Amino acid sequence: MTTAITLRSVGKHYGRAGADRPQTLKETTLRGFKTGRKERFWAVQDVSLDVTAGRTVGIIGPNGAGKSTLLRLIAGVERPDSGTVEVQGRIGALLELGASFHLELTGVENIMLSSVVAGLTRREARARLPDIVEFAQLEDFIGSPLRTYSTGVVMAGVTIMFVSHDPARIRELCDEVVWLRGGRVAAAGPPMEVTARYVQSQAEAARRLTPRDVPDAYTPAGVKLEAHRNRFGSLEAQIGAVRILNAWNEPCSTMESGSPVRLEMDVAIPDNAAPAIASATVRRADELICLDTYSEVRAQPQGGRVTLHIERLDLAAGEYVFDVGLYSGDWTRTYDYHFGAYPFSVTGRAAGAGMMAPPLSWSVGAGVSTR
Repeated sequence: MTTAITLRSVGKHYGRAGADRPQTLKETTLRGFKTGRKERFWAVQDVSLDVTAGRTVGIIGPNGAGKSTLLRLIAGVERPDSGTVEVQGRIGALLELGASFHLELTGVENIMLSSVVAGLTRREARARLPDIVEFAQLEDFIGSPLRTYSTGVVMAGVTIMFVSHDPARIRELCDEVVWLRGGRVAAAGPPMEVTARYVQSQAEAARRLTPRDVPDAYTPAGVKLEAHRNRFGSLEAQIGAVRILNAWNEPCSTMESGSPVRLEMDVAIPDNAAPAIASATVRRADELICLDTYSEVRAQPQGGRVTLHIERLDLAAGEYVFDVGLYSGDWTRTYDYHFGAYPFSVTGRAAGAGMMAPPLSWSVGAGVSTR
């Protein structure tokens, strides 16, 4: 398979003013206008990657990990101070992909339009048309409007480097993942494997952030919240009472499968911690994650409320728990995380060993046989 992007031992460093930099005009004059020494720090160091054409590669890591620097090096905006970067084909910002496509035009018409926008003449575009169609493998669809194409067909042949702090989005969109930490590759490989290691690292960071002198608290159901046991985070923003409510707005710990459920969280989010991310996870008793969702929340300095509305909880009968959390807007800092503190039971339909129990039915009818 064709390699679209090749990085070999790539490094990029920047100057950082030292502590002996002159602070006043007098000091500057006496030193002969010398600005002092400059320290060098490596934003990216010893990064080697091979990205196959047509793949979507996620880059994940906390702030300052080198993600943006790496993208600038790949895009050619900056040059590496060590190593080599080789890119096959043109480079465009992710938001520009498909920007010149028109949904009502056919594949041929969109190719011609995009070619002209890219700077080709009509004659050059027509000459390259057969090769483009063959490369994209769109021979059977090239005369149809673009609105009839799937997303994958629209992006045929595009290699994407996607940067995000969000492990769930990375898992959803990417074929493989690179985790950067301190400018170096901490791990690279399948999305589930790499993001799991990244999340574990974030969990360890949350433990280090958690103060030791946090008083114990109790949930409305009487579960004890204890720092470093089932509560973690810096507590710069905090979760107060958490309530599981049924369709009649009543607190509940047992609910019928398929019934509506509401999860309410009282939160205190000061301005310097906003915007924050509020998250809720449903786990089964065997640790299987059944639901993982989140929402951005603006500052709530006087205390506010975040509510998750679940219209149908189509889970099989069994024991479950809600985990809830507050994070910084870039997911790099855990403010307050309650683990396994809000258990509930689901009754009603069982689905064997499965997780879901949606409304369903079987039908058996006469088959049609052909010779």
